[in-house]
Amino acid sequence: MPAIPGFSLAARLRAGEIVHSAWCGLGAPIVAEMIARDGFSTVTLDTQHGLWDFASMREAIVAIRDGGAAPMVRVALNDFGTVSRLLDVGCEGIIAPFINTAADARAFAAVAKYPPLGERSFGPMRARTGYTGSMSPDTVCQWENSKKSASRSTSPPSCPVVRRSM
Repeated sequence: MPAIPGFSLAARLRAGEIVHSAWCGLGAPIVAEMIARDGFSTVTLDTQHGLWDFASMREAIVAIRDGGAAPMVRVALNDFGTVSRLLDVGCEGIIAPFINTAADARAFAAVAKYPPLGERSFGPMRARTGYTGSMSPDTVCQWENSKKSASRSTSPPSCPVVRRSM
């Protein structure tokens, strides 16, 4: 599977690297970028208790990446509908509060992973520009599933992508 430039958090965690994250509750992308430029490995946007709306999160994710850090978001309680959208715009990690049971964990994982591992649909917007421009939807889907899999195999899972004509 090709490496996707700029997306490094999962690889760093798998390698056992210590990763420090700063948290940002202010809904201002420029603040998140300044924190990223201060040398943190990640910047976590706190939407559970912070002042973020989706538009400001989208801009902050780009700003954090431009600042040299990996963007993460703590979503509001049971806000699983936002998870796939955040991943679509380039968020590298999601923190979901109050995952207390195996059923909670399965429901969360389903929205974060593509079929056959989950139910996430394909729709990267801004994040696609962080990938290489020539990657097909199938390639992106396979790469995303392989980086989020708890047990990695030598070949990534297949991922059917429904294509619509424009």
